[in-house]
Amino acid sequence: MAGASPKQAVENFVGRLQRALTCVTAAVIDRQGGYDLGVIYALTVNGGEPVRLARIARPADIAIRIAQQYRIVHAEGDRRPPQVQTVAYMYTVEDADGREVFGYHWHPTSRSPFSLPHLHLEAGAMVGRAELQRVHFPTGRVSVEEFLHLVIDTFDEKTRRRDWRAVLQQRGARIELRIRTP
Repeated sequence: MAGASPKQAVENFVGRLQRALTCVTAAVIDRQGGYDLGVIYALTVNGGEPVRLARIARPADIAIRIAQQYRIVHAEGDRRPPQVQTVAYMYTVEDADGREVFGYHWHPTSRSPFSLPHLHLEAGAMVGRAELQRVHFPTGRVSVEEFLHLVIDTFDEKTRRRDWRAVLQQRGARIELRIRTP
């Protein structure tokens, strides 16, 4: 996400994410950091605490967590405006007991030997096989918009906006995520 200044680039970036969140929650993005180029900053939703979601005709039994790291880039001599780049993320779905069901992670600079974007199936998914709870299923990079679209479709989440599909497709929804069975 670009802007005329580093501050504007960050405001545009955070604003786009906040708009996507309004599809399912009133929770807000908490951003730590300033506007220095190349420095890695963090943001979380709801202070890193789980955000309970409302389901259609069922109890609210899932929650999401969203965290990202980003940096502002602007190559010296580059005529393009400053941009925000996501450099790491963690998007998870938890069950009513707080157990992670699944999570999309990308942490290329962590100590983990698996630095590519990946998916985890955790205890809350109740897959039963321990090795499936340890594996890092490779994925491409996943945007917040793709994650929210998946959560809405998979768990029959109530949306807070009638235009939620358009909002989530505007930027990040590179593919149509349909995993419901007919």
